[in-house]
Amino acid sequence: MNTNTPQDQRPSDAMLVKRSLAGEREAFSELVDRHRRAVYALSVQRVQNPSDADDVAQETFIRAYRSLHTLREPEKFGSWLYGIAMRVGMDCLRTRGKRAERSDPLSLHTPPSEDNTELKELVDVVMTAVGELSDAHRLVVTLRYLEGLSAKEIALRLGESRVAIRSRLFKAMQILRRRLASLITTE
Repeated sequence: MNTNTPQDQRPSDAMLVKRSLAGEREAFSELVDRHRRAVYALSVQRVQNPSDADDVAQETFIRAYRSLHTLREPEKFGSWLYGIAMRVGMDCLRTRGKRAERSDPLSLHTPPSEDNTELKELVDVVMTAVGELSDAHRLVVTLRYLEGLSAKEIALRLGESRVAIRSRLFKAMQILRRRLASLITTE
């Protein structure tokens, strides 16, 4: 994949799905590259452990590849894939019979430092609040704020309208503000 290609000139997920189904392995590799970070971020939020999240992400792509032929709407590949990631994460928690140890959310984004304890606590509170969102709200928040995608890009990945994505982001942020305000006032 040429990473210098403007996003508008890159093939759509739907086109890559069709090429994958036609036997072009590179097309599925491009889908993996395109969605890897979001799947991993969703996996970490679900299983709360970076090591387990690696396994969940890998299993997600394996399951997606094996069942790609069942995808009825290729333009909704992203949404379909993220649903698989959520189910694989739940399977991971269920088969291990326990909730995985909480990870340090900062370890995903910043190098460890001894003088950022307050920041670590703040990030932990925010990540906990995000983890309590519904799957649909958590997905758009993850794609927007961890992946840095615009509402338009999220809409394209999920096969939904930009208006629907903006509405879901707005509602998710309202929920987060209320939860964070209640957490801060109770401490």
